[in-house]
Amino acid sequence: MAGKTYGDGDASPAGANGFFSNDFFYIVPDKCTECVGFHDEPQCAAVCPVDCCVPDPNHVEDKDALTTKKDYLDQLGR
Repeated sequence: MAGKTYGDGDASPAGANGFFSNDFFYIVPDKCTECVGFHDEPQCAAVCPVDCCVPDPNHVEDKDALTTKKDYLDQLGR
């Protein structure tokens, strides 16, 4: 996912803490699991008030890769 994901001042969706700054909302590809293992769809896209969360063609991963990344991040304690 790429782009500004939440409205100014809005809280991030559950599980997304640490994936955005106070000034700009962006997705860190190395940390994004597209909410695999948590939700049925990426929560940034589900809560975005202006539909600006768009797929990033430079960071396409299948469900297995996203699950592996989630497990790795879980081991690190996110």
